[in-house]
Formats: sequence, structure tokens, C-alpha cells
Amino acid sequence: MSTSPFDLFIDLVQFDQEITKTIHAHNDALKKVVDLEQQKQIFIDEVEQLKHDVHDAQKLVHEKELDMKKLDNREADLKKKLDDLENIKQYTSLKKELDSVQGEQRSREDVLVAAWNQLENAQRNLQQKKDLIEQKIRELEKEIGAARNNAQALQEKIDAYGKERPLKASLVNKEWLEKYDMMHGRVENPVVEVVQGGCGGCFYTITDQELARLKRRALLQCNSCYRFLYDPEVFDNKLAGYTRQVVS
Repeated sequence: MSTSPFDLFIDLVQFDQEITKTIHAHNDALKKVVDLEQQKQIFIDEVEQLKHDVHDAQKLVHEKELDMKKLDNREADLKKKLDDLENIKQYTSLKKELDSVQGEQRSREDVLVAAWNQLENAQRNLQQKKDLIEQKIRELEKEIGAARNNAQALQEKIDAYGKERPLKASLVNKEWLEKYDMMHGRVENPVVEVVQGGCGGCFYTITDQELARLKRRALLQCNSCYRFLYDPEVFDNKLAGYTRQVVS
């Protein structure tokens, strides 16, 4: 039993519909990869910030310890000079300077303790969060891998469709194919059913004469939007739901 020209045309339309669905799925898969990569980067940046906080705290402690060491050396030097002095005037001057250094030491000790506390807090924060964040990163990497594999599989499917389509297109009436390809490049639903006496794409009212032709298994173009029109009752609902599926 030979296949009618209309059936060949509908087969191409349904094939293109499947291609469109696959392309949408592929785009969604690629978007998922991007979204997951962004989430992963947020976690990576969070760990790096925690490490940066520890580094800054360590640097601050080092600076404050150097300041304290300078003051300690200065204190030791003044004490030695005081022990060797016999001149009371020089002693008074050095003793005053020593008292000032020791006062500065006490002040710097508070600063150093605060710096050490900051470092310990930063280290504790890094230790507490690092393992959990790295676990989340590993989980995201698995999801990214799965999404990439899915995108690759869909791309391979699209490529296979691309090789198969020319054969299906070659079986379609050339005039129909030319008009269909033109519409297919403009809208996602170039073939629509008649709905309540009007075009299922733009709702343009169809004449009684055209409706009668559709009842005789004709395939017409809408005079308004130029989509292909068919009567779903005549063709056993071969494309029933096509318009609704694409539009939704």
C-alpha cells in the first residue's frame, strides 16, 4: 500500500517537531551545565575567601609579633644601658624612655592577642566549612558530568536527525516543501489544524469553500499567516495536539 503525499508531508512535520523538542532539550541541558558551573564556582570562591581570611590573619599576627619583637629588643637595650650608667641625669632620661616602651608593649600585647584570636577564628571557620563545601563541589561535579553527557547525547541525536531529514524531505511534494520550509524558519508551528472554522495559528476565519476543500483531504495555506491548514477529523487527528504542544 503506497503512502499518500499528505502522509509523507505529515511524517516530515512530525519529524521536525521531534527535532525541535530535542533542540530545546539540548539547550536546557547546556543551560543546566552553565547553572551548575556557576554554583560550583560560588563554592570554590567561598573556600578561597576562607583561605584568604586565614592568610590575612596570619599576616597580621606576623606583623604584630615583629612589632613586639622590636619593642622587646628596645626594652632589653635600655635595661642594659641603665645597668651600665652612673650619671643620674642620663639614668632619668633612659628610665623615662624605658617606661614608655614598656607601656607600648602592654598596649601592643592586647593588639597581638586580638590578632591571634582573629587567626584562630579564621582557621576554625575554614576547618568547619571546608569539608562540607568540598563535598558539595564533588556532588556538583557529578551533576555537571551527567548534564554534559546528556547534552552530548542530545547533540548526537540532533546530528543524526540532520542526516536523516534530507531523505524525508525529498519524499515531500516540492511545492509543499518549499512553502513549509519557508514557514518553518519563521514559526515553530507551520502546520496547524482548523479550530472552529479558523486557523489554529492566527485564528483567521476560513471560508466555507476552503473548509469544503479541507474536508476533501486538501492541504491549504492560511490567507493571513500562511501556515498550512488541515482538518484533523479528515486525517484521523494525525497532528492533533501539535499546535497546543508547540504553543504551550
